[in-house]
Amino acid sequence: MVKNLRITTECPINQEKDNFKTVIIDKASYNKLNDEFDPTRDLISYSAKYDENKDILIKIKVQKYMRNAFESDSSIVVLLDFIRDSGSYILPFHIRGATDHWWEVAYSIKNEKLLMQNSEDTPHLKDQKIIELLQINEKDSEIKLKIDLKKLKQFGWSENFPLYVQILTHKGEIITDSFNDPKPYENANFLVGAMPINKFLKYNSKCQEIHPH
Repeated sequence: MVKNLRITTECPINQEKDNFKTVIIDKASYNKLNDEFDPTRDLISYSAKYDENKDILIKIKVQKYMRNAFESDSSIVVLLDFIRDSGSYILPFHIRGATDHWWEVAYSIKNEKLLMQNSEDTPHLKDQKIIELLQINEKDSEIKLKIDLKKLKQFGWSENFPLYVQILTHKGEIITDSFNDPKPYENANFLVGAMPINKFLKYNSKCQEIHPH
């Protein structure tokens, strides 16, 4: 049973520099493990935009980017759900937990190293470069990714279908933060809800702000 749900509210559209639009601002707490890398696993916000090639760029901001955290067993993980009636609800990379949006591909970001995992029922997606790491901005504690929409269309996705994105951080098997409400570590390690990022951008939606209890 989920207790003490926080309030998630709409916030005004925040047009950032370079035409990025804020999707989610996370002001809530995160799962602290009391090591020196807690701030690196604290998700602050993410934003998105279409680039000149009509692919989607995503920018993820953490409290404080520290390279040493990602040289061990911590990473930022991005899950994509874009194929109907397929995928896995069990989290990838041996992370303990599950999600209500079944993912087909998942990427673990560890500094410049990008690890990919596909769900068991999508072997044709193995080793496909659907997400590309474009930039690590240590000064602003941000990473920038590109989702290759042309590649998704090769596997049957259409702009008429939602492209669901979930983002989380972890250390080993433990989830430390995510852009979900309730937080998964408050909810039996279960992620609830995902943002259809293409619909968000198409309809110029308002961002969501997750508040503390």
